[in-house]
Amino acid sequence: MPHTAKKRSEFPRDFKGKLNWLIDNQRKPDGEKWGDREIADAIGATRGYVNKLRVDPSVNNPSLEITKALAKFFKVSLRFFEDDFDPARTDDLFEAILGSELAMRAPGIAQLSEEDKLAILRMIDNSISAAAAKKKKGG
Repeated sequence: MPHTAKKRSEFPRDFKGKLNWLIDNQRKPDGEKWGDREIADAIGATRGYVNKLRVDPSVNNPSLEITKALAKFFKVSLRFFEDDFDPARTDDLFEAILGSELAMRAPGIAQLSEEDKLAILRMIDNSISAAAAKKKKGG
């Protein structure tokens, strides 16, 4: 599971920073970082363009098509790349990161027993109820 930045204030606000954060934190199944060529192949771009998106200060406004492709590749919502995305807001973080982590595991759920599937659903329901109660209390 990806780790969050050490301090919320360190979370990048610009496109380059967010893309590099994803590369650092959304690893391949073997734990290795994604390479520019692998990302480029997946999003229909060149390795050089992906590298420019990551490091070239003159390239800072990719097309919506490229941004959507990157969001799909890294399994985050398009909202992740918006200027006002704030990981300190639980809804933003859940939607963009944790939600994608849950979705990535969904195919494996089929391998679980019915009892295990029900246990997971109960944990999710309990967590949602606890969060709603906490929010209602003002916490």
